[in-house]
Amino acid sequence: SLSPGGSREFAITAAWMGRRRQRKISPRNRSGRRGVVKQLVPQLHRIRRACYDVCNCDRASPEWVPRMIQLNDVAKTHRRGQAEVHALRGVTCEIPEHKFTFIIGPSGSGKSSLLYLIGALDEPTRGDITVQGQRLSQFTRGQRDLYRRHKVGFVFQNFNLLNNLTAVENVLIPYLPTGEARKKRSEAESLLRRVGLGDRLDHRPSQLSGGEQQRIALVRALLKRPLLVLADEPTGELDSASGAEIFRYLRELKDEHQSTVIIVTHDRSYIQPDDHVLPIRDGKLATQAPVV
Repeated sequence: SLSPGGSREFAITAAWMGRRRQRKISPRNRSGRRGVVKQLVPQLHRIRRACYDVCNCDRASPEWVPRMIQLNDVAKTHRRGQAEVHALRGVTCEIPEHKFTFIIGPSGSGKSSLLYLIGALDEPTRGDITVQGQRLSQFTRGQRDLYRRHKVGFVFQNFNLLNNLTAVENVLIPYLPTGEARKKRSEAESLLRRVGLGDRLDHRPSQLSGGEQQRIALVRALLKRPLLVLADEPTGELDSASGAEIFRYLRELKDEHQSTVIIVTHDRSYIQPDDHVLPIRDGKLATQAPVV
């Protein structure tokens, strides 16, 4: 709670944050809580801005970009019998908010392993992953489930559609356990029309092309308006024209939903100049492209 003694706490906090100005509350205002609050509010706003600057800006650059994800010395080792396979070997990097980030590299370089760790589908052997200030390593199993269910949308190379369900029903699968499928149906149909599947709503996967199936998977991932979209080789099974179409829809919906998108690929043709790129080789970050 706010109290007259708060001025000393502010001075200590401000000094710690590198703000040397120490302002004391005027004795005239000690008689009323309202006067104290009026003086403290601007100071608290300054602390908030200072904290945001320290945590989210690159001081070497005149303009800062908010960092959504921080990875610190992240390693992942798999066991195959008596042998150890080092998928990741101490990756440290930052991923910006509301942008496209491409994780690129040859097969077996650790791209998908890194994506699964960010999506809490797996846990690192060493290191920390922080998403919007929350360390995934501190999540309970239930919190990890909620993180994936509400904040992350997954798009995989093999579509993961159920053959006995229609396009709309496949999109609504995540909402069946919660009983929200009926409420979400209208929005699901609207998004399917947005990606050119208005005349395919009642078709099953076997009646659709690969590009159409991937658009269904894309709509399923974006229907919940996720904070984070993780796509693992989303165009790996598609021809170049269908792949370009998937990326066009993904960029449109990303801008509309203000999501952060991380894509694993070995194909650089979909990267645009303002995208963030993380090249990985042999489980290590080769070079980190600047955040623009």
